[in-house]
Amino acid sequence: MHKHTPLHTHTLPGKQRGAALLIALAITVLAAVLAISAIETGQLDMRKSSILIRSGQAQQLAMGMEDWAISLIQRDQNNSSGAAYDGLEDIWYQQLPLTQVSGGTISGTLIDLDGRFNLNSLLEVDGAVNPLALERFRRLLVVLQLNPSIADQLLDWLDADTSPQPQGAEDNIYRNRQPPGLAANQLLSHISELRILPAMDAANWQRLKNHVSANPQRSGGININTATAEVLLSLADGITRQMINSVIRQRGGGFRSLSAFLQLQVFENINIDPRGLTIRSYNYRALAEIQMDGEISQFETLLQRSGSVYHVLHRRRIIQ
Repeated sequence: MHKHTPLHTHTLPGKQRGAALLIALAITVLAAVLAISAIETGQLDMRKSSILIRSGQAQQLAMGMEDWAISLIQRDQNNSSGAAYDGLEDIWYQQLPLTQVSGGTISGTLIDLDGRFNLNSLLEVDGAVNPLALERFRRLLVVLQLNPSIADQLLDWLDADTSPQPQGAEDNIYRNRQPPGLAANQLLSHISELRILPAMDAANWQRLKNHVSANPQRSGGININTATAEVLLSLADGITRQMINSVIRQRGGGFRSLSAFLQLQVFENINIDPRGLTIRSYNYRALAEIQMDGEISQFETLLQRSGSVYHVLHRRRIIQ
């Protein structure tokens, strides 16, 4: 009869069993974390790809809006029958209605920037201050009930010297900001630069932005046929809101000549300097709003007309 020799099992001491269990648990947790991370990374990559695709589609639609804006201005020129004036009844003065596109919608607006005060006109070509433009800008600030120091601060931002205007701000002010900076000492490339000025808070910006432009061409002037009521009020001392309401009713599709505007009966006792005024427009802002998958994007293009040629001066996505 054979005796069975019992098999010997090696039992780990209690401390070693605990350590092995912890290692096994750690490996399991690590594997789970890596698996989840891989899934999340894949999802993130998919989301990034989706965002990039939508962004690219939105940009292409914005470019289409730009082409639409240029075609409108060209059609207006072709249909004007030689008319030497631009007004708010021209073909270009319309909105692109909300239009369905693949994956979303697009709408657009074309704005005449020559109906606004050109901030770059504050300086002459030789860098000297344009006194007439400065007077009109100061009056515009009064009309809009804005901080009058904005005028001096903008002059310091534009001019080449480092000597501050009486209520201005030069490098010494911008150096003490976080992050530090300097005055630009050059023309504005976009009106959003105004937000850097010390006196330009959010409320001032909202009231001013729709009445000013930053056109590089300083010789064009304000188109009195498309100018806002506030800009018209700023043209000379003594002009009242009642006068401008009458002017806007009379101008309709536009005055055919500058003299027709200046000789209006309401201006009988008002001395309006004709310099810096025009009945033509050369600078436009095309604004596109695109909605895709519930996300809204805005793009703007600044266009300048020179004869039958159009130049894109600025193109950007508007960050809300």
